[in-house]
Amino acid sequence: MLSSAMNYEDWLRQHNLQGPQRLHMREWREAHALTQSELALRLGVDVSLISRIERGTRDPSMLTLQRLALEFQCQISDLFRKPDL
Repeated sequence: MLSSAMNYEDWLRQHNLQGPQRLHMREWREAHALTQSELALRLGVDVSLISRIERGTRDPSMLTLQRLALEFQCQISDLFRKPDL
């Protein structure tokens, strides 16, 4: 369960996902045969945000992580592992 006050870094610490762990959003998106534009539309965000998160130049918000997990029908923590589809 996510607290509305919890941020991305706090969530990572709470779930022991620091250090070399990274979000595998590109792999999840490609496994679901979505373009960046299609995923952005489904999440209600700008395509540039998807691009920046995938490149690692921007951290996703907790809301974005929740939307990704809903879109890919997985737990948020699953997004830090390559998809097993």
